[in-house]
Amino acid sequence: MWRGKPVFILKKTSEMKDSPRDAIINKEHYTIVIGLCTHLGCIPAWKTNKWKCACHGGEFDSSGKNVFGPPPRPLDLLPFDVKDNTLILGKEGPEYNRILSVKI
Repeated sequence: MWRGKPVFILKKTSEMKDSPRDAIINKEHYTIVIGLCTHLGCIPAWKTNKWKCACHGGEFDSSGKNVFGPPPRPLDLLPFDVKDNTLILGKEGPEYNRILSVKI
């Protein structure tokens, strides 16, 4: 939880597509997003290879991009920093700023 909101942290497998939204930490790709559907704020569930929102059928891929249904945008990013092997939520670090600088 971060500021009362669920957080999704997904370590991507080699079968999942890389994305400019990926956080790259120690050569591994991660998705770090706020776990609320951008349609009406329901909490999507991970189903095999995507997040599915039971409220209105919205779907998000492994990078948090909206791929089906009513969500108007990808899952929201949250500020983070990485120190050694520790993820710090709420602090804007270099990897978070790199993701924001890429047109997503």
